[in-house]
Amino acid sequence: MRLSTFFAGLPRVELRIPFATLLKIALFVLACAIVIRLRSLLLVIIVASVIAVVLDPLAALLERRMRRGFAIAVIALLLFAIFAFFAAFVVPRTIAESAAFVKKLPEIAKRAQQVWPAGAGWLQMLGAELTKPPAPSSLQGWLPKGKIAVGIIASVVFSLVLTLYLLVDGRRTVAWLVTYAPRAQREKIVQTLDDARPLIFGYVRGNLITSVLSFIAALAVLVPLHVPAALPLAVLAFFGDFVPVAGFLLSLAPAVLLAATVSPAAALIVLAVYVGYQALENYVISPRVYGRQLDMSGLAVVLAIAVGGILAGPIGAILILPFVAAWPAVEKIWLADRLPPDTIPIHEAIEEKKVETVDDVV
Repeated sequence: MRLSTFFAGLPRVELRIPFATLLKIALFVLACAIVIRLRSLLLVIIVASVIAVVLDPLAALLERRMRRGFAIAVIALLLFAIFAFFAAFVVPRTIAESAAFVKKLPEIAKRAQQVWPAGAGWLQMLGAELTKPPAPSSLQGWLPKGKIAVGIIASVVFSLVLTLYLLVDGRRTVAWLVTYAPRAQREKIVQTLDDARPLIFGYVRGNLITSVLSFIAALAVLVPLHVPAALPLAVLAFFGDFVPVAGFLLSLAPAVLLAATVSPAAALIVLAVYVGYQALENYVISPRVYGRQLDMSGLAVVLAIAVGGILAGPIGAILILPFVAAWPAVEKIWLADRLPPDTIPIHEAIEEKKVETVDDVV
């Protein structure tokens, strides 16, 4: 039987798509393309917004003693003083110690051979890669690195400048943006922002405190033991502390490996101090500096880090956690009338560990 005869017996169906629908689809695709294209700028804006939220209480405190313009000027001097300190002292010394470590890698690998043959093999491979002679077009090889360094510095400076603008004019900017939302949704948007602000402030403040303490603890054990590249390892511990679980493991492994090149006892001491501090941070320090506002389950943290890392790399893995912590506020404000009446109370009971099993829920 011919296909034309078969289709002739079927009812004729006309598919009509309104022009308005096609236009909406085109605009949605265009918006997605713009977001993808500007993802780096959007990430900088998010970072600046988070910093502005953290500094807003300080600005309010200074405003009680001086005019707002002077208060913002004091905060600007503080921000750029911190940036100058890192740029002038921490970064150069970290680079210098890293370069010295690379030069000593063959010697360190020989010492590690006596303690840990497998680790020595990894160090030899790393040394061969890092000490590989430059290609004939070395200038062309250094250009991408220079662009990356300039891009990082420009992003940091732009974030700081944007933070100051948000402190000066942030409230009016938010009010201007809220007017684009339907009138029925504006109150919910404002309430969500008000509830999310203390969560973001608590997360960043707590993370800074624990990261500084992690840096001090790492430096306190690595320097007396004469572990190679002590400052870079401490800086790695500082940034690793921003990412729960994964960041700790990434900072622990190289610290123990390089401590093993000094002696087995040094490696055990470094391992004990790192693990001991992590336990102290998890069970004593974090509950005090974070409070119960950011009490998230380990599974939620791991999944959030994975999603944030896939979407925006290490910065995304760090920034996504306060937004995940703000989910209960979003649930109460936006979903309360769409969920079963007992859903939110049960979620609160689960967060408080009063409900732990499915049987309790049923």
